Amino acid sequence: MAGNFQELLKKAEDEKRAKLGLPPLEDEDPVPSEQPEAESPIEEVEQKEEETPPARHATKKEKGQYGFVRGLFSFVLILAVCGSLAYLLVAGVLDFIALNKSDSKVDVEIPSGSSTASIAAILEENDLIDQPLLFRLYSRVSGKDGSYQAGTYSLSADMGYTQIMAVIIAGNPRETVDVVIPEGYRITQIAALLEEKGVCTSADFYDALINETYDFDFFNTIPQSSDGGVYEGRIYRLEGYLFPDTYNFYTESSGKTVINKMLANFDSKITVAMKSAMQSKGLTLDEVVVMASVAQREAASDTEMPKVTRVLYNRLESSYTRLECDATGDYVADLLPNTQNLEAISNAYNTYKRFGLPAGAICNPGLKAIEAAIYPSEDENIKKCFYFANDTKGNTYYSKTFAQHEAICRRYKIGAYG
Repeated sequence: MAGNFQELLKKAEDEKRAKLGLPPLEDEDPVPSEQPEAESPIEEVEQKEEETPPARHATKKEKGQYGFVRGLFSFVLILAVCGSLAYLLVAGVLDFIALNKSDSKVDVEIPSGSSTASIAAILEENDLIDQPLLFRLYSRVSGKDGSYQAGTYSLSADMGYTQIMAVIIAGNPRETVDVVIPEGYRITQIAALLEEKGVCTSADFYDALINETYDFDFFNTIPQSSDGGVYEGRIYRLEGYLFPDTYNFYTESSGKTVINKMLANFDSKITVAMKSAMQSKGLTLDEVVVMASVAQREAASDTEMPKVTRVLYNRLESSYTRLECDATGDYVADLLPNTQNLEAISNAYNTYKRFGLPAGAICNPGLKAIEAAIYPSEDENIKKCFYFANDTKGNTYYSKTFAQHEAICRRYKIGAYG
């Protein structure tokens, strides 16, 4: 229909041109059928770019806020770094000069071939310094690296870096001394002997005795006066555990080192068989030590100790229930002569009034006494006795009744009848 209409228009136009004497119109190219034109690639790109929202640039106000935050963070970081450096500096100076540090002696062993780093670690482990890195740095800048000598040294934290270094560099071998601690010695006697021999001062010994702890399984099982009950009034917790023996000590040792060595010796003497026997008899280690200390002071000889402990156990397991031993009361009288008004302490060791064992050991017993406390005599005659008495010649007499005991004392002039 459209094609016919176009032809009619052309025919009419030709006729009109013919009347005017003009040539007819030339045929034009046919009009192509309508199809969608392909989009240009460039147009596609432009279209995609228009779809992506343009990047947003921070405003001046926002830039200012970001800058403030960054500046504040940097400032805080600088303060933190400066504060840490200041703390390290102050701590280092205090450690270097050893201000307000302990004067307690510690025996420190520096192994052969130890580096400055390992020496610093040893010193820190023994609480002699707090800043091992500073110790190493000072060793380097002062030219002391490589000058330290192996050996065992008695040092204290209040010496400071300079003095500690000087002692280890000097490397003077410490003198040793043999000390014989007799069986039955009390803590007061041991302290005096150690000071006399130059091993340690009495003050340092007592400080370590009362205030220090020791890494032995039995240590925490030892009762003390603060436990109350039957232990109230106990004077020295470690009385009975400082094993009597011949020791080789370094002179100018710390009290803790000395006590540790004696406790280690005690620990080595208590065998598995002994522990098993105590358990089977329902005895604690402390009960054995206390009984052994009484036998050590009461028995005339080692051979009499098992008989004495048998008599004492007989009393505790009978209606007597009191040991009635002079040695327990003498312990308090010798240690604290002015205890008349200290009723708790006096009663703690007065076995004429007190039932059972005294509150604590009255001396440091030897191995024979400890064995006697674990293995009392099995002699049938001694098993029936509740009294014993020693004469001045070292003889011991055992009795079943008080009348027999009194007669023996009168006869041999023993005790109150002497």
